[in-house]
Amino acid sequence: MDDQAVNYTTNVSENTPISVYSNTSWNESQHSWYVNCTNGTAQESSIDFYNGSCWIFTADFTPPSVTINEPANTTYNTTNITLNTTITDDNLDACWYSLDNWATNIPYSCSLTTINASEGPNTVRVGVNDPAGNVNDVEYASFMVSLDEIIVEKTALTPVVNNNGVVNVTCGYKGGTPTYPLMRPDKETLSKWIESYNAAPLTSIKKADKVRGFQVPSPSPGGSYDLFDYLNYTPTERDQGSCGNCWAWAGTGCLEVALDVQESTKDRLSVQYINSCGGTGDNFSCCGGWLSNLTAFYNNTKKAIPWSNTNASWQDGTRNCTVGSAAIPCTSVVKTPNYS
Repeated sequence: MDDQAVNYTTNVSENTPISVYSNTSWNESQHSWYVNCTNGTAQESSIDFYNGSCWIFTADFTPPSVTINEPANTTYNTTNITLNTTITDDNLDACWYSLDNWATNIPYSCSLTTINASEGPNTVRVGVNDPAGNVNDVEYASFMVSLDEIIVEKTALTPVVNNNGVVNVTCGYKGGTPTYPLMRPDKETLSKWIESYNAAPLTSIKKADKVRGFQVPSPSPGGSYDLFDYLNYTPTERDQGSCGNCWAWAGTGCLEVALDVQESTKDRLSVQYINSCGGTGDNFSCCGGWLSNLTAFYNNTKKAIPWSNTNASWQDGTRNCTVGSAAIPCTSVVKTPNYS
């Protein structure tokens, strides 16, 4: 046994199965053994298993380790929640999760998936096992989903300037009073905005709509055009959260308007697409950007993808520039179907 002689004596009838060395405590590692039999005389025979090689087996008593990276213990404004786990084991077999205390088990890839949570408090439990039958199903993460509508009114705005010169505004909110920052650009940023605006090509909204069969009403002096009719608009889903990618939201909204005007197709387009595939580190979308970054991205990819594609809905509302990467890797965002 493991290159060490073990003497075991018993009388065995011919062609009779018998357990040998069954009460031994094994250490957790790989073991090998073979049997040498004698009939009580000088004649002996060695039984080597598997055509001349000894039998090798592994003693494994430790279940896989599980770390739940996401979701965090926080409140989300969507039911599409990222489950991101780190599983460690030399011989991992399967992984599954449950949102109803193991009444229903759902298999997943052992690293990343999107789970469909319910509004209110949620607890996701993760279970894993290995081929030896060791199970770890004690890890869980609790979080909240709130789909309450944000109601912003002029009378509800209460601006407060912090020490960094950032103006925070408290908005009327059904179920709470969250605070969102208003942008106050410095002179250099404002100059770049103006420079980019002046360098942009000009077009006529009326002319473009006339060509495509749309009639744009003429606004009264000081009036405006309402573009909401061109959008599949759900207010609670258009919240960038802590991610500094307002430029991606604004630009994607323009693409959605253009999609309806040019193709008569009213569809949500994925903001997560550019967050996941547009760059990492200092180039991560949550670190800020310009509409020129968005146009460069789409000039390169040549396609926009629907919000409804797998892993294409917004997942980065709790991320920021410091994280340096999206919750969903680019390879996990399904690019078909798409608009090219």
